[in-house]
Amino acid sequence: MPVYEELVRAMEQNSQNGTKVAIREHLNAVEAALKSMPTERLSSQQVQLLEGIEAWQYIGKRGFSFIERVVKEGNYDPVSSAKDLRAAKQTLESAIQLMSQAESSLHELGIFSSASHDHPAQPLIRLHFRADASIDNVVELKKWATEWHEISRGLALASGESPEDVRISSATTGSIIITLATTATITLLIAKIIKNISDIVRNTIEIDNALSEWRTRRLIDRNIETALKERKKSLATEGLKNTLDTAKEQLGELDGEASNALEKALQKLFRFHEKGGEVDILLPPKPDDEEDTEALEEDTASLREVVSEVRKLRNEIALLLEDGTQDAT
Repeated sequence: MPVYEELVRAMEQNSQNGTKVAIREHLNAVEAALKSMPTERLSSQQVQLLEGIEAWQYIGKRGFSFIERVVKEGNYDPVSSAKDLRAAKQTLESAIQLMSQAESSLHELGIFSSASHDHPAQPLIRLHFRADASIDNVVELKKWATEWHEISRGLALASGESPEDVRISSATTGSIIITLATTATITLLIAKIIKNISDIVRNTIEIDNALSEWRTRRLIDRNIETALKERKKSLATEGLKNTLDTAKEQLGELDGEASNALEKALQKLFRFHEKGGEVDILLPPKPDDEEDTEALEEDTASLREVVSEVRKLRNEIALLLEDGTQDAT
């Protein structure tokens, strides 16, 4: 990005003895460029790839937070700050070059990007078993397989679908990811539930961060700490209940079996998310036929909006977790 280079050069000039230049205009330009990046559209796997090549921390809102911090530190150590910005820009350039080379190499082999949907009209749900929801042995594999069987069954029954409509279409090893092919109805229901759960998790992390910061500054007593912990617990309990009530309202009247299955599914889904598991939703590709495109866009318009909000919340949660780690140190 030219605006990034202009900011780096200004910082480098200010790190040397001589005439200083204003950087506010350059900083504003970089802020606009980075914050306009639609990082919420990235899947969990794409984010992991960017993390692996150490570029994720330098893009989007996260990237501007880094720049803002470095620029402030430049008031005390301009030479080191200028070097840090130059290194960040070089990392981004290397990442872009690496991606371009990989794409060219794949094209030379006759491999082009294409959707991995066996059923083009169906969205896919990817389950990422990570953090405390990771799978390290067959006991944990059996446990989470049982949990997701009940989650899938409950959501399918509540949506008026057959549990068999939720299929495992693929799985990868390492950090295990299972891809479920579902109907648009079930996927939209899951997306809305995940959005609500993500909102609850974000709010509870904010309380955790506040507690950590106040402990560090020794501004908290036992009564305040107890009150905040109770508030965190009530946020989770009330949020889960409200999410269940909202889901039931949207689905209409449910029989006893479907209602109980939905409640159990929601509790298990909440626990999966709370333990660090991730649910990522991949929208179906646009078909070549214009008539099919029109019909599909109508079906997925609501889903697309909710998925965007879910990924935005996911990014906010990641930033809050990073802030919490920094506060702890």
